[in-house]
Amino acid sequence: MGMKMYGYISQSPKAMENILHTRKEHAKAFVDLFMQKRPDRIYLCGCGTSYNACASACRFMEKVLDTEVTIFTPTLAPGEETVRKTNPIFIAVSQGGSSTNTTAAVERFCDYPWVALSAQEACVLNDKCGASCLIACGEEDNGAKTMGYYATVLSLYVLALEAGQAAGTIAPERYNDYILKIEREVRAMPENVRRTRAWYERNLEELKQMRKITIIGKGVASAIAAESALKLVETVRYPAMGYEFEEYLHGPDDLLDEELYTLMLLSRGEQHDRMLSLIEFQKNGTEHNFVVSLGEDLGEGRNLSLLSVEDEDFTPFEQMLPAQVIAALLPPVIGREESPKYFSNYYDLMGTKAPGGK
Repeated sequence: MGMKMYGYISQSPKAMENILHTRKEHAKAFVDLFMQKRPDRIYLCGCGTSYNACASACRFMEKVLDTEVTIFTPTLAPGEETVRKTNPIFIAVSQGGSSTNTTAAVERFCDYPWVALSAQEACVLNDKCGASCLIACGEEDNGAKTMGYYATVLSLYVLALEAGQAAGTIAPERYNDYILKIEREVRAMPENVRRTRAWYERNLEELKQMRKITIIGKGVASAIAAESALKLVETVRYPAMGYEFEEYLHGPDDLLDEELYTLMLLSRGEQHDRMLSLIEFQKNGTEHNFVVSLGEDLGEGRNLSLLSVEDEDFTPFEQMLPAQVIAALLPPVIGREESPKYFSNYYDLMGTKAPGGK
């Protein structure tokens, strides 16, 4: 798993570049439906990393499309009676296109228009939805997805940008500015991967002792914290918990003890200084406090400074890297690379994937 997973992290800039260059083609089905329906609400449906990607992208989509965006997991779908808007569009998000829960949600709300967003040219989800858009990242043959997270977030951004441009909800100069920022992210990511790998190597002896970790983020970074926790649980297989910064201060901070590791996704906004104050406070109980800053040098050691386009909406392409690199490289070091044998028939037993699904 380790180096294969790290390889997909390293391939992510190329995948993002491809999504950007083919955006007109692969967003067309959504743009056509958006222009036809002029929706008053958009629902995003997904599981696991797909759900976290939706949570990372929804604010940007709302801003660009000037339309309310609601995210839900298939098993927590709104009741038919609570789809209150008269003209919604649903987007089913699944990188492999074979999630049985997501497919079931499509069937439940079959009276509404759906668009499938998957990385498969042909899959069950595409067939169920009727309309489909491609996450143009290629195959990611790994259980814990990394490249797929960036590709899904960017694909959702592209759907919003292309539909917003067509519908006039975003000015041309704003559209162009966002495209330039995406291009900057693509160029910066190889260096950010290098910096993150160096940060990991610098702190490896300490990370080898980790047994539990909290990841804390503000705003969009709270969704990054949730995906970071998922990635570590899937790979390192120790308790990892992702929290929104303010919510962490109201109960979860009682987790603090000498064994707790904290990964702070530092905001540039109004909570910046309070987040640093929390790290100082945490030092009373644990020395294992790591900070991920954007365009701000806090010194080396446990701190990681990444290149940034200085726009909160684009932090998913920046602050997701630390947890992914730990997830890729640490398991073989601590003897956690292989999943227990009793998971070998898990998908079949629980029916979470369609037969032959990815």
